[in-house]
Parts: sequence; structure tokens; C-alpha cells
Amino acid sequence: MFRKLSDGTLKVSEWLMQLAFINVLWLLFTIAGLGLFGWAPATVATFGVLRKMLLSPEEDVPLFRTFLQLFRRDFFSANGLGFLIVLGGLSLYASGSIISEMDSSLFLKLLLLMVVFLFGVIILFLFPVFCHYQLSLQQTIRYSLAIGLANLHYLSLLVVIVILIIIVYGTLPATMIFYFISVPGLIIMHFSLKVFNKIETQSIKG
Repeated sequence: MFRKLSDGTLKVSEWLMQLAFINVLWLLFTIAGLGLFGWAPATVATFGVLRKMLLSPEEDVPLFRTFLQLFRRDFFSANGLGFLIVLGGLSLYASGSIISEMDSSLFLKLLLLMVVFLFGVIILFLFPVFCHYQLSLQQTIRYSLAIGLANLHYLSLLVVIVILIIIVYGTLPATMIFYFISVPGLIIMHFSLKVFNKIETQSIKG
């Protein structure tokens, strides 16, 4: 029993070290892309590395080399994805500001909330879908939305976990240096792979 506990502790420590290293890579590559052009490719590379680690837990994934390869390979397409995310976020923010300043009807406010919800669904599954399926940007967005709405139990669980992580980061802000993107990315990728596996299994049976 002591041996199993020791092995488990060692495994957790290894994962924490790897996640910290991945987060540092994300920060460095984001800065290397001058922030605006670096965050999306760095995020894609982060999810790509986490995907490889989860799919091959016994394999020693070369973190830096894999991260660099994915960053270079998907640089332009990831920036296209990032542009759409920023554009969508700014559009929602502008719409919310206009509606709040005007004496808008309840219908418009509910409509905005619905659009914000759908945007959030897309964001949660966007990077996992992009890394796993290698679709066009339009297909990636459409597929992310469809997967999220078809798996509301996973979506709800992810939302709760992400909120808890945000609370932890707010309480212990120093942890963000090492786990800002890597920990939520790992959790989102883990549940996304479960959904992808379920879809692929159903497709084979069908």
C-alpha cells in the first residue's frame, strides 16, 4: 500500500512539473508572438501537447519540441481562430454596453444572454476540437457548438470546475504563473477527449 501511495505521489509530482513547464512555454511563446500574435498559437500548442500526454500517458512526450512543432505548424490558422475569438468577444462587449445604456426590452437582454452562453460553449470546446480534428475554422466553430450543446452534462461540469479554478487563482494568484492555462487546459482536454471518444464509438456502431 505504501508503494502504491509513493508511486501515486511521484506521478502527481511529475504531472505538476510538466504542467508548470507547459505553462511557462505558453507564456514565453505568447511573448515571442508579441502577445497579440502569440497567445492563440501558444494556446493551440498547449492543448496539442496536453492531448498527446492524455492519449499516451505512458509515453514520454518531448514537451518543448512538441510545443514548438505545433506552434509553428498552426501559427497562421491559430491566429485566424484567435482573431475570431477576439472579434466575437469585442462584439458581445459592445452589444452589452449599448443594451445596458439603452432602455432595452427584456427580450433583447435575454437574447444577448443566450448569445453569450453560446459563445461560451464554443470557447470551451474550440481548442480541443481544433487540435483533435484539424477542421476548417468555420467547421471548428460549428462542431464546438454542436458538441457542447449535445453534451450538457460535461459542459455543466466543466463550467463548475473552471469557476473553482478561477476562485483558487484569485485566492492564490502566484499559482497562475505556473498553472494559468495548463491546469484548466488539461481538464478541458480530458473531458473533451471523453466526448470525442463517445462520438467516434457511436459513429463506428452506427
